Amino acid sequence: MIGKAVLNGIDSIRRILEIFRRKKIHADVVNGYNGLMIENFQTAAKFNTCVEVTAGSSCFITSLPLISLLPRFSQK
Repeated sequence: MIGKAVLNGIDSIRRILEIFRRKKIHADVVNGYNGLMIENFQTAAKFNTCVEVTAGSSCFITSLPLISLLPRFSQK
């Protein structure tokens, strides 16, 4: 189970990406985002619990290098 802070972070990333798409800005960021780690691999259903327990919250790490966005926003 993931915490509320992680869920809020995931929601924030998706909202930011939607804003970028709508405004047609930062195409490199939008195109470089591949979703959450857990969204980028598949496993047989019988292994779902094993993967979730073993990987824990790491499954919810984003593939977007957010640190690369900081200089863009800190200058505004």
